[in-house]
Amino acid sequence: MRVAQAGEKLENEKIWKLESEKMGEWGGNFLEHQLCQNFKLWQSA
Repeated sequence: MRVAQAGEKLENEKIWKLESEKMGEWGGNFLEHQLCQNFKLWQSA
């Protein structure tokens, strides 16, 4: 698995936030969960 660069990670977080706002509460929770999972993977890499 490729580790994202810091700048790229920030861009992804911005995109996720925008997407979650569009999708509403449930979508935000789902994306937040995905972000947490990705962050744990990223930390353990």
